[in-house]
Amino acid sequence: MDEIILKRIADYCKGEISKEDFEKLGEWLSENPDNRAVLKSYVELYKKGREISFLENWDREASWQRLSRRLENSRKERAGRLRRLVRRFAATAAACLLFVGGVYYFYDNREVEKRPYGLAMIQPGSTKAVLELPNGSEIALEDTSAFYMQEQGTVVRQDSGRTLVYEKRGAQEKAVYHTLRVPVGGEYHLVLSDGTRVWLNSASEFHYPTRFDGDIREVSFSGEVYFEVAKDSLRPFVVCAGDVRVKVLGTSFNVSAYPDEERVVATLVEGSVALETESEDVVLRPGEQAVWDCASGKVEVNEVDASVCVSWVKGRFEFEDLSLEEITRQLSRWYDVSFEFVEPSCARRHFTGGLWRDMQLLEFLKIVEQTTNVRFLRIDEKRIVVRSY
Repeated sequence: MDEIILKRIADYCKGEISKEDFEKLGEWLSENPDNRAVLKSYVELYKKGREISFLENWDREASWQRLSRRLENSRKERAGRLRRLVRRFAATAAACLLFVGGVYYFYDNREVEKRPYGLAMIQPGSTKAVLELPNGSEIALEDTSAFYMQEQGTVVRQDSGRTLVYEKRGAQEKAVYHTLRVPVGGEYHLVLSDGTRVWLNSASEFHYPTRFDGDIREVSFSGEVYFEVAKDSLRPFVVCAGDVRVKVLGTSFNVSAYPDEERVVATLVEGSVALETESEDVVLRPGEQAVWDCASGKVEVNEVDASVCVSWVKGRFEFEDLSLEEITRQLSRWYDVSFEFVEPSCARRHFTGGLWRDMQLLEFLKIVEQTTNVRFLRIDEKRIVVRSY
């Protein structure tokens, strides 16, 4: 592919393309159906499960007007919805180009240094958890292909898909609580007695009753959990994460509340939820995200692409303009490694892109290296150092 075309695609992706080059890029796409097919193949190669509207909605004049307005706005405005759409395409096109080698033109024609990678041995996480019973005994679910128990009128079983399922069977004399712990490098899925589905991300702990018999359904957790709450107009579902309560009747939402993070983040996919804190309460609509700052106690609500925020449930990591510090925290939990930044400036560099959660870590780090001018070096079994080229 012509170097000039590659440069124009890269400039468009970064929002730095001139009007003249923007129009020429549109001309190139309209010259030959194969040009669109080539670009589309790059998109599908890396982001096969995600919708990209660039090819289907190419309107040169309207697109230029949108881009011009974005370039003329302030930095805060540029970080809005339009920029996210452009960046989403940028991540796809640039990352896909990496796989075919053409992207080297984008980065000063620098060939990435070939070196032995101890990183190649790092494997992704898997389905595993530890179930703690009321008497303190623990069951390692990853080692149990079939699991069945009955306690206080409730049947608990692990099905063939490694999903823990709770079913009411008979009367219950008193409330019984279980705790499910998902370690670093793990994930797990369970179905509560009311039919609510729960997905636990790495390094998460979930505390819940084996069945809901009262007028409120209440659970608590730390880490990151995605809920698809079974509708019950008479019994609200309440999720407690430290000092934050999320109250719903029936909806789909994600809550992240890791102990090492300085905030609690709730993202609504469908329905309606109320986020309750000591200082204020907010109601979210689909596509909104509430961020509670642990230090200040303040809540900020923003519009987000909810599909990005819950992509981990569908087996993907998707990062939209996140700092490498934020990204590596997520990778640390899934791949069971730690990252150390030699220079603070490296941690502040931003990246947009993604990977499938079953990918080897090395594959993704190569992409980040080629798009952010950082280098990852494995020091020992669990430690990776990040520094500038």
